[in-house]
Amino acid sequence: MRSTLRHRFLCQQSLHLTGYVPSIPALFLPCLLILQALLLFVPDRVLGEVHNVGFQALVYSLPEQELRQDINVWYPTESRRRRTISLQSWTFRAANRAPVAPGRFPLILLSHPSAGSRFTQHNTAAWLAARGYIVAALTHPRDNLDYMPAPYTWQMLVQRCQDIERVLDLLLGHEVFAQAIDTQRIGMAGFGSGGTCALLLGGALADCSLWTDFCKDAKGDEARLNRDPYCNPWAVNRISKDMCSQLPQKTSLADTRIKAVAAVNPSFTILFSHEGLRYFYPSVLLVNSAKKRTERLKKEELQAFGSRFSFRPLQAVIEDADTGAFMAPCPEDLLNELPELCYSVEPGTRRQVHGRLMAALSDFFNRTLVQKLPRTLPEPPTFELVGPPRPDESEGETRRSRR
Repeated sequence: MRSTLRHRFLCQQSLHLTGYVPSIPALFLPCLLILQALLLFVPDRVLGEVHNVGFQALVYSLPEQELRQDINVWYPTESRRRRTISLQSWTFRAANRAPVAPGRFPLILLSHPSAGSRFTQHNTAAWLAARGYIVAALTHPRDNLDYMPAPYTWQMLVQRCQDIERVLDLLLGHEVFAQAIDTQRIGMAGFGSGGTCALLLGGALADCSLWTDFCKDAKGDEARLNRDPYCNPWAVNRISKDMCSQLPQKTSLADTRIKAVAAVNPSFTILFSHEGLRYFYPSVLLVNSAKKRTERLKKEELQAFGSRFSFRPLQAVIEDADTGAFMAPCPEDLLNELPELCYSVEPGTRRQVHGRLMAALSDFFNRTLVQKLPRTLPEPPTFELVGPPRPDESEGETRRSRR
């Protein structure tokens, strides 16, 4: 529609510049010829770039795990029945439960930060769906805005990865979406702890070889220790006790179905050394905000993290952004509960940040999932558990003879 209006405007402008004002029939023919000529030079991916957006909320009960899995699915549709949808205080517009557009589409799994839910990035999900992706945004049952029993623990990260794999299995077995998903073109976008989970599902192996010295240069600076998300006393104790005690990681969490990973402000990057990233195989985009220079995870830290990969990852730094700026505008009942996120940037800045983020994500996923078929990823490594050495046979005979 936008292309047609633009071509009509160009046609009118060209006629106006000539000073010629023809009759309606005379006007129609040259405009039609100009429009046809312009369409010949517009690639198919641009003509089919913007779709109507469908939405469906899925709920799965998992009684054996005492879990409820809530998933929002955004997808391309031919339906124009857009209406306002209100769920859990969030309001947005989409074609509710409309049929999926014909064809198969890449799938993007969307993982929210710890202080979030499946609605937190709903504008990101809808934007990607309009560009031809099926987007599944889940609420992590044990790490979300309303329920967070085990923050800063290895258990939390493992459970997040299990949530993603469960949702992927559910969608690939769904009576509708299984037919619409291109199983060879699956990607993931994770925010905060979701970014960490994306790295683990891509094959990264966590260890604590870099953690020991991470907070040493902040000692003696109480203000810095308290504001650093990893170096305040509570976090140091938690990471040392409930993460590093279970690392280095000996069992890979990689899912080779996921071919492209976008990690936005990923948490706990200090847990991934060069050795731990050697088995990371998917294409990767690292996105970092650059508003709060005092945060430990800033532009320089993300660049240092990127240098640990065995290949050069794509990186994007979005100025004037922070964690809250990557969220959709808060509903009214969250404004007082989460002022540090909801009011972290002005509304106009939030829109600009969202535009930059969408440009980075769409360019990355278009290059890695759409323009070419992603390569088959090698299977993750397996590690044999190292136990005590087996006793020598002669030693065993000697022990038996002593009895």
